[in-house]
Amino acid sequence: MMKKILTFVLLLVMLVSVVACDDGGVSAPVTDDAPSGGGLGAVGGEGDGDESTPEKSLSVPSTWLKVATYNVHRCEDVGSDPTKIAEFIKEYEIDIIGLNELDVNCNRSAGYNQPKVMCDWLTKNTGTQYYYAFAAALDGYHKAAIAKDGNAQYGNAIISKYPIESTRVVYVFGNNHANAYDPTKPSTQVHSGETQTYERRALLIAQLNVNGESLTVMATHWGLNFDERQNMVTTIKSEMSMISTPVVLMGDFNEIYTGTNITALSTHFRSTKTGLQPYTYSTTNPTKRIDYIYTTKELQSRESTVPNVTLSDHFPVIVKIGWY
Repeated sequence: MMKKILTFVLLLVMLVSVVACDDGGVSAPVTDDAPSGGGLGAVGGEGDGDESTPEKSLSVPSTWLKVATYNVHRCEDVGSDPTKIAEFIKEYEIDIIGLNELDVNCNRSAGYNQPKVMCDWLTKNTGTQYYYAFAAALDGYHKAAIAKDGNAQYGNAIISKYPIESTRVVYVFGNNHANAYDPTKPSTQVHSGETQTYERRALLIAQLNVNGESLTVMATHWGLNFDERQNMVTTIKSEMSMISTPVVLMGDFNEIYTGTNITALSTHFRSTKTGLQPYTYSTTNPTKRIDYIYTTKELQSRESTVPNVTLSDHFPVIVKIGWY
């Protein structure tokens, strides 16, 4: 009888042990709220992106787009030859790029339509159709530029492997400049105040078709004066209220990462790279990070880099982006 009791107790202890192991070893079910591989701990992966926690977890995109921003200094540093910038775009396999300080039809840059030359060269030398859009911040007049034939222009461009379905341009002024500007007089696009010089600035907004997905890309070059930059941020936020697609915002913002106007972008965007470094200006004496790529929360990013490319007085910024 005692032997039967001991056998029963032993079986009971073994049964309890198995249940406890099962409870402790069961993995939590994988849900849409759990981060998946390649993911973001912070946007950009490997510490390269924004430290904010995403509202939903990452799924790994089937396609990553390589996006870049580059202030090319009107190609002055490459002998006014736009194809040198196109070669850089091809070498780094960039899908979409925002460009600042481009000349169109200016004597100082051999009269090239710089964004068109780049686009045509890429189409010819890659076997892929490229598209471009250009926004003249200064149109008909600007410093040190006289029209070669007709009207000289200077501004921003977007060059893309993906079709550009629509574009629009919004002009932004400094507080003093706005009152001085007369649209019938090109010379008033540049205004010298008592202590500061203001230029009309352009926000180029393009809607792209990326394999059936709509993507809005903004390319811009902010002013040297605080109020110009502040007005640009206000304009961008106003435009965002009318946009329902994911957005990439990029350009030369002329402000360091901790600046008031850079910080103000966080209400709508996340940075693809945080911190005061790596420096993007200048290539001869790097002291500032002022060139940026931002995205809205629908997009994730990784591998933000500033390659040592010295075709301008700025370095380019390159990052990979993809949809959640």
